[in-house]
Amino acid sequence: MDLNGIGDVDTEDSAVDGLLTHEKEDVMNRVMYLEKRVQQQEDEIICLKSAVADVIRRLSSVETSGQNSSFQTRSHTKTPHNRRRSTTALPTATSKNHQNALDNAHVVPHRNAPSSARAVPKSTRLSAAHTLSKWSSLATSSEMSNSLLTPTSSKEPQWNQEEGSLKLNIRGRVLNLCAPSDLLNYSVSKLGEAPAEKLQLEWVYGYRGRDCRSNLYYLPTGEIIYFTAAVVVLHNVEEQTQRHYLGHTDDIKCLAIHPDRIKIATGQVAGHEAKEGKHQQKKKSGSPDIVPDETFPHVRVWDSVSLNTLHVIGLGIFQRAVACLSFSKQDGGHHLVVIDESNEHTISVWDISRDKPHRITETKSSTEPVLAVEYHPLEKQQIVSCGKNQITFWTFEGGSLAKKQGIFDRYDKPKFVLCLAFADNGDVLSGDSNGSILVWGK
Repeated sequence: MDLNGIGDVDTEDSAVDGLLTHEKEDVMNRVMYLEKRVQQQEDEIICLKSAVADVIRRLSSVETSGQNSSFQTRSHTKTPHNRRRSTTALPTATSKNHQNALDNAHVVPHRNAPSSARAVPKSTRLSAAHTLSKWSSLATSSEMSNSLLTPTSSKEPQWNQEEGSLKLNIRGRVLNLCAPSDLLNYSVSKLGEAPAEKLQLEWVYGYRGRDCRSNLYYLPTGEIIYFTAAVVVLHNVEEQTQRHYLGHTDDIKCLAIHPDRIKIATGQVAGHEAKEGKHQQKKKSGSPDIVPDETFPHVRVWDSVSLNTLHVIGLGIFQRAVACLSFSKQDGGHHLVVIDESNEHTISVWDISRDKPHRITETKSSTEPVLAVEYHPLEKQQIVSCGKNQITFWTFEGGSLAKKQGIFDRYDKPKFVLCLAFADNGDVLSGDSNGSILVWGK
C-alpha cells in the first residue's frame, strides 16, 4: 500500500510539473507575442509621426511655391529671366524657438543644369579659351609659372590688369577669379557695396562615401538622407526634390537617425586653423584662453521636418573631427554616444534629453581609427564599436564605460572591421576586410 501511495504521489508530481512547464512555455510565448505587438505599435507610431511630418513638408512646399509664383509675376517685367529662388534653411542653435514649424521647411525642385553654351562677347583682353583655363579653384604650378603676377609671399588679394584676373589665397589654395569683360579697372583696396542679390542653394550633386560609413538612410517620408561637404541632403527620389540642412561650418563626417525617425545627429570636422581642434588641446603656459566657436568639431542635433537646430554638442571638447555617433535605442534616444578622431579616439556618452545636453562620461577608445559605433537595440547598456584591428563591446553602468575587446580566436584577424549589424536575437554581426561576416554571441 505504501509503495502504491508513493507511486501515486510521483505520478501527481509529474503531472503538476508537466502543467507548470506547459504554463511556463505558454506564458513565454504570450510575452514574446506581446513584445512583438508593442514593437509593431511603436513602428506604427513612428510611421504616423513621419506621415504628419511629410504632410507638413508638403504644405510648406505649396506655400513656398505660391509665394515664389507671386514674386515671379511681380518681377517679370524687370527681370525676364528671373528664376524662382529656393529658401533653404540656415538653422542655428537658437532656431528652436520659431513660432511656426513651417518657417524652415522648404523644398527645392530639381532643374536641369543651365547650359554653358552662351554667347560670349568678344574681348580684346582675354580670349574665351584663356578665360576658361583660368577659371579654376586649384591653380597648378604651370598656371602660376605662366602668370604675369609679380612673385610675392603675401596672401593679400592681387589684381592683374593685363589678364583681368584677381588672385586670392583661401586656406592655402590659390584661387584665380576672372573679371567680367566689361570691367576695365578694379582696385583691391576699394570698398565696394555688396550686391542686393543673394545666392541660394538649389541642388546638390555628389555623395561622400570615400572616407565615411553609415551615412545613407531612407526616411519614412520617402526621402533619402545623406551628406556631402558641409550640406546634409534630404532627397525625395520620387518627386525629384531636395531639402538642405546648412547648419554646419565645415565638412560633415558622420550621421545618425533618432529612434523617432525625425531627429538627426550629424558631426563635423575642425576648421583649418590649429586653434579649431587640429592640435592636442594642451594649453601652453602664458597662452591666452581659446574660446571655442562653431568652427570647432561638434555635433548638431536637428529636426528633419523644420530643419531647426535643437542642440549643438561638444564645442571645444572633440578633437580633429567627430568620427562616428549613435543614438540609444531602448530609452527612446535619450543618450548619444560619440567617438572623435583624437589620438586616443575618445568615446563619450551624452544625455540629450534635457534642454542643455551634458556629457555623462568619456574614456579612451583606441589608438587605431574607429569606423563605426552603435547602441545595441535590445540591450540598454550595451555599445559596440569597430575599426582597424578591433571590435569592442562597451557596457555603460554606474556612469562609466567598461571595455571588452572582441577575440577572433580561430578566425584570421582582419585588418579592418568595417561595419556592424544586429540579429533579431541580439547577436552582433560584423563585416570585415577579409570578406567575412562573423556572428558574436551575447
